[in-house]
Amino acid sequence: MFDLNFINLLVKLLAVTIIGYCIGSIPICHLISKRRGLNIVEVGSRLAGSSNVTRNLGVLLGCAAFVGDFFKGILTISICFFIGLDGNLILLPLIASIAGHCKPIFARFKGGDGMALLAGSTLAIFEIYSVMAIIVALLIAFGTQKLKHVSSLVGFITGYLILAITSLTLNQHSLVFIIGYGGVAGLILAYAINGHRSRNSSAVTEWDNVENQMEPSRESRNL
Repeated sequence: MFDLNFINLLVKLLAVTIIGYCIGSIPICHLISKRRGLNIVEVGSRLAGSSNVTRNLGVLLGCAAFVGDFFKGILTISICFFIGLDGNLILLPLIASIAGHCKPIFARFKGGDGMALLAGSTLAIFEIYSVMAIIVALLIAFGTQKLKHVSSLVGFITGYLILAITSLTLNQHSLVFIIGYGGVAGLILAYAINGHRSRNSSAVTEWDNVENQMEPSRESRNL
């Protein structure tokens, strides 16, 4: 009556999806910043990411935060492979892990943007070919920094095209998987860019409010 293989696969998928969310929720940046007496979501960009750790606590701790988030992506995908999940099925645990990173249950749902975790998962899925794609994407992004958000977009598209072409040429992954993975990565990039714009807008609004509050005091001094 019931397909035991299907039920077994469903249980594995559900279990690793929950595990993926928990792995993503490990608050690496929170733990590092708290050891230095700093709440990372109250300073700088107010984002629990390695770049914010770098700006406020230095390059060494920023690198440690990046490596920690990077390995969360590797660990999630490695668990999928270990229990026999592959192909399109690993996209769901990956999404869960990224969701956990962005909205971690262990840190009051205040997380990062998921870019480091995505890089780790990319290495685990595409292996050595991802290294070339990541390097090229970073070089393009740094080389076009004056274009602001366009630099990230151009770097992302270039890196993705390298991965897609290489993977399809070597018959490493299906076209459906490549498109699905690109969709997940695109959503993360959009989330990161939108969050950056929102934070910049909030900062401008706060500064305008401060200036407005200072105006009456200036007028009183002139009187």
